[in-house]
Amino acid sequence: MHLNHSLRLMFVAMSLFTLAACSNTGVKTEETASIPQQPQSNVVYTLPGTDFSQYTNIVFTPLNTDNVKIIPPADTRMKKQEWVLDSEDVKSMQRMYAEGVTDEITKKGRFTNIAGQTEQTLIIDTELLSLFPTAPKDDLKTRPARSRYYTDGAGSMTVMFTAKDAQTNDVVARFVETHADSGRMLNNRINNRAAMQQAFRRWGFEIRQGLIELSEPTQ
Repeated sequence: MHLNHSLRLMFVAMSLFTLAACSNTGVKTEETASIPQQPQSNVVYTLPGTDFSQYTNIVFTPLNTDNVKIIPPADTRMKKQEWVLDSEDVKSMQRMYAEGVTDEITKKGRFTNIAGQTEQTLIIDTELLSLFPTAPKDDLKTRPARSRYYTDGAGSMTVMFTAKDAQTNDVVARFVETHADSGRMLNNRINNRAAMQQAFRRWGFEIRQGLIELSEPTQ
């Protein structure tokens, strides 16, 4: 398998934006939103001559949301509503991300996840670049009272993964991708949280499989 294709599998971005929208009981109002149109952007980079088979310990740094750009829902009824990530949102996303990717990368014993180790260690930074929610945020300031939102998917987001050698700090791989969730759904807190947890676990699985493929001799 070609190196770039392997890396694509390694860093597949199954990204569902899932902090948007919850509903209350006794709802009478329905709103529908669609995922904003955006390009599927992929950039693959690998450092020439890198021997990926040397990396047996994989460490993930906290999900970086410092420079995320949030694009409000396309529905004209929502444009005036502010959409921001507060500190609790960030903590929740970082916790789910860390749990999901760590659990998956260590399955089957091929890789470890030992913080502080530098030998045979690959550090993976993940930066959240942009969010495209499909419904108003779940708080009293932006969500009309007693309303329920049905959307075409939870939304989408763009992320960038950067893999670095822990000893040299050299960037050995970088991958950027946008993925949009789809399918009519009741956009609420329970469904969105479950979708995000599943997405993060899928990331961990794909990274593990991709690293295994990158470690194999090229044909």
